[in-house]
Amino acid sequence: MRDVIVIGAGAAGSVCAGELSKRGFSVALLEKDVPGKAICAGGIGPRIYEILKLPNKVIEKYVYRVNVYSPNSKISIKLKKPNASIYREKFDKFLAERAVDNGTELFTSTLALDIKRNKVITKKKEFKGKVIVCADGVNSLLSKFRREKQLLAITKEYEIKNVEETDYHIFYINGLGPLGYGWIIPKKNAVTLGVLGFIGHLNGNISFYLDYLLKEHPLCSKMLSKGKITQTKGAMIPYKASKQMVFGNKIGVGDAVGLTSPLTGGGIYYASLSGGLAANVIAKNLEIGYDLKNYEKEWRKTHGKSISMQWKLNILLRKLWTDKGWDICLRKISKNKEFSKILASSWATYKFEKKSVWLKTFALILWNLFINKF
Repeated sequence: MRDVIVIGAGAAGSVCAGELSKRGFSVALLEKDVPGKAICAGGIGPRIYEILKLPNKVIEKYVYRVNVYSPNSKISIKLKKPNASIYREKFDKFLAERAVDNGTELFTSTLALDIKRNKVITKKKEFKGKVIVCADGVNSLLSKFRREKQLLAITKEYEIKNVEETDYHIFYINGLGPLGYGWIIPKKNAVTLGVLGFIGHLNGNISFYLDYLLKEHPLCSKMLSKGKITQTKGAMIPYKASKQMVFGNKIGVGDAVGLTSPLTGGGIYYASLSGGLAANVIAKNLEIGYDLKNYEKEWRKTHGKSISMQWKLNILLRKLWTDKGWDICLRKISKNKEFSKILASSWATYKFEKKSVWLKTFALILWNLFINKF
């Protein structure tokens, strides 16, 4: 019997496995395919590449500007610290290989079918572990233990080559709903074009909005006019954190327990943090009997406020926002440097933990919603 079985070699799983192996624990990391198959736009903030100590070979481009567009407005924000872009194939492979270098046993093409007590059952064999970490994404095996309803967003992307871009481009489009948006993330001689809509608030088919950006949007279509689509991808993304993340000897991390941004659906940041935190708690559990339930307490203490505030903004926007709201909002932001910093924080640097950012963001939204009555 191994100390830990980790299901899923994405960011959360590989970070968790690598940290535990580095501390001398026996860890098996199970991946249904090979690392790097996750659907992801590939935009990351400086806190990610600094925390994970990513080498330049993993980074596609460093990005120094974010351009945000509503149907009739635009703002451009210069970043103090650059963001970056990655391909998940390189990113996930790097993290998995680092875990292996630390002593993790990686089993690829190993689909986990079920969990029974301390066993993970796959098509090939059974794996036994004292602790089981579920880093297996939105359709996690933890779902059979969890009673909470999942709230989901849907995303679709085109990988497009023969395009040179240097900036992030974020598009708010009429019809995608109060929180839906599109994006261009620059890569080397390529970009990722994508859209995301929250299920229940999306008008029509997600593919319509992706093709609208590519072919009809007055700015986006010109940027991509010489590009060639090389790949089409789609996925479901959870956007509400589970209240319960520990079930006996089983711990959920990343998308498996909804640890994404409730505003953007972004998951790499919270996946990496949850994988590292889970590793710390599991290590103490195996060493001194530290209760695994403390993972939930420690997560809420360190990151719960950030996610909770984003969730409250999500609710407010879903209930009260309208399509022309982004036009009004961006016009006001463009005239106010402080609000521009807020938008840069929410998109680029994940400084949501700062209370002042939240108070100012709430104030801006309430001003637009109630004073302007749209």
